[in-house]
Amino acid sequence: AHGLAVVLGFEVSDGFVASSIVDMYAKFDKMKDARLVFDRVLDKDVVLFTALIVGYNQHDLDGEALEVFEDMVGRRIKPNEYTLASILVSCGNLGDLVNVWLRIPSRYLISLTMQAM
Repeated sequence: AHGLAVVLGFEVSDGFVASSIVDMYAKFDKMKDARLVFDRVLDKDVVLFTALIVGYNQHDLDGEALEVFEDMVGRRIKPNEYTLASILVSCGNLGDLVNVWLRIPSRYLISLTMQAM
């Protein structure tokens, strides 16, 4: 599918296409390939970051998921509900719920709480 997207003229550097390819690779447990596609995209957005985080999360690669999340936050890309839910699962899997407040900036937790009300 990845090769077909390239043949059909879709740019892998396009966030939407790249997110779909990252998701596909994750579903087939090809996380190295998913990461290669992710790394090729220059203009990363929340959807692309979340696709990689969810893929890592689904394959119990929670440390990697947290590293990607920290990169995302460092770039000032605002996580969505799916991103935060995946990070909470990763923190739980790592037994790191005590430090979840340190990993997720409070401005995002407050925003998530307000949306839930």
